[in-house]
Amino acid sequence: MSGVPLAHDRERGDDTSMTTTTTTGGSTERARDSVVLSVPASPRHAATARVVAASLAADLGFDVDEIDDLRLGINEAVAVLADDDTDAASFDRSGDRLEIEFRAVLEPVARLDVTVHRPGASARPALDELAERVLAAVVDQHEHLGDAVRLSKSSRGRR
Repeated sequence: MSGVPLAHDRERGDDTSMTTTTTTGGSTERARDSVVLSVPASPRHAATARVVAASLAADLGFDVDEIDDLRLGINEAVAVLADDDTDAASFDRSGDRLEIEFRAVLEPVARLDVTVHRPGASARPALDELAERVLAAVVDQHEHLGDAVRLSKSSRGRR
């Protein structure tokens, strides 16, 4: 069980999973516990992250196009941090993993926040122009940090 209520559970009002309410600058946000995934830092493991993102987004009521956009965004974020051609001196290879955190936000708008983090990254992998354009087109917000990429995608149907 993902901790995110299924759409049919929300319709019945059967919402028993843990929620957190946060108030920031007059705005109240209700969120689910986050899901954290740890995978080897290789592009071939992006599929695992895409499956988790798609499942959580579907549970939040995202439509097929929104889920596909999110999956593309996850793929780009993983590709940036798990690039096999990255200079070996830039990373601590002893525990070369990606940590991916998914945070489902229910209100005021259904949203999935995703952080792809590569612990041990001392250099900032390049976010090329194509990756920047893809992320700008498929997610609502994205931020590239030295060792992480953060994405946020909202559902148009739950505003």
